Amino acid sequence: MSAQIDAPKYTYLKRGVYYFVSLMILTSLNAHSANWNKKKQADEPKESIQSSIGDTRTHSRGAMRNMKVTTYAPSFTPERDDSLRLWNPSPDRTSCLRAISTTTKISGFDKSAAGYRWPNLENNAAAFNTENLKLLNVITWHGQEPPKTERQEQLLKSSVDVLRSRLLNAAKEKAFTKVKWDNRGASPAFSVAVTVKATSFAVAGLKSINALTADDLSTIDSWVLSMIKQMAKTKCSSGCDLSADSVVAVYAANILYGAASQNRTLFELGAQEFKEYLQERKNLKLGEGVRNSNEVMHHALIAAAVLELNGIPARKFPVGNKTLSDAVELHAQDVIEEGEKPLKTAGDLKDEARIIMKKEGYGTHIAWVPVYLSLYEAGSEPEIIKKLDKKLRDSEGMYQKAYFGLQVGIHSGCYFGMPK
Repeated sequence: MSAQIDAPKYTYLKRGVYYFVSLMILTSLNAHSANWNKKKQADEPKESIQSSIGDTRTHSRGAMRNMKVTTYAPSFTPERDDSLRLWNPSPDRTSCLRAISTTTKISGFDKSAAGYRWPNLENNAAAFNTENLKLLNVITWHGQEPPKTERQEQLLKSSVDVLRSRLLNAAKEKAFTKVKWDNRGASPAFSVAVTVKATSFAVAGLKSINALTADDLSTIDSWVLSMIKQMAKTKCSSGCDLSADSVVAVYAANILYGAASQNRTLFELGAQEFKEYLQERKNLKLGEGVRNSNEVMHHALIAAAVLELNGIPARKFPVGNKTLSDAVELHAQDVIEEGEKPLKTAGDLKDEARIIMKKEGYGTHIAWVPVYLSLYEAGSEPEIIKKLDKKLRDSEGMYQKAYFGLQVGIHSGCYFGMPK
């Protein structure tokens, strides 16, 4: 077990703006950023950058053909761009504060990632990500509303310190930097992609309150880049192509961590391959069947949200002869029609049929709904998405759950707010 990481020294102002780090940390972070190349604004993805960045493999599985995935391993120094953004919450208080973590576990995480299975063991990737995102919920909310009581102040300080320690210790332990296959269908490489997504938000949240030093960021960056090399691995060298959701999870992880670490090379790789994937679809189905298409949505829509935040109109990316927005709205109609019918997935043929009309879960849920609605101004949201949300709310009755699907990479009900 690793030794506990000492938290950076904070000056806390009660009932005011909550965390200010010392001048030394601010100076260090500024110096770190100053060495990165800058751009004034985000651009459309560059053309054909894969060949110089890493090994590209084309996957075809079932009806989903020609899915290109590049494993990021550049032989050159990546371009840094401090205009890239990830952190932009619009939190819902109830959703954030109902789902918090009081964990004190800060080390001893698995070095090898395994495929998802329930129940979560406390050292595995799913448990690591779940607790991190619940710790992040406290930071997300109190970035909107500073603590008003001593208890809230203590909860915020503890959440920051524990989350920072978990990330740094996981980095030093090289957690989840290997993949371990078993006889189940679930992919450990996919678990790693989800971990990169969730870690991207954790890094961005801590950066937003200046809780990470330049050395912290460097340590975490080396670790995450090691995980990224595992995301597109398969169980065998041939005949084991990735499913659509696994492919899009890689794109999303590259986009999210590229934005969080201001690594434009990685960001543009994810953006370009995501756009190419959509262009290759012959119709508006982003996956194979309703459930697999829904699993793709968990990654496609958080990727689209981050691209839009950085000035790239991802909703208008072509899918067949229409757009990503058209594909999302058609899928919403499909989900409504399936209702509470258990569905099998082409992403994992060994998995049992499951209901996707839920707000919570690992992969069988529709927690992408608040992500997609966040892309629209109030009053202009697509009616079919609001209808889907209402149908699910009506089925829940008086007790309304928050949207939280782990594959999305963030507690979407907290971070994006609950639909009105």
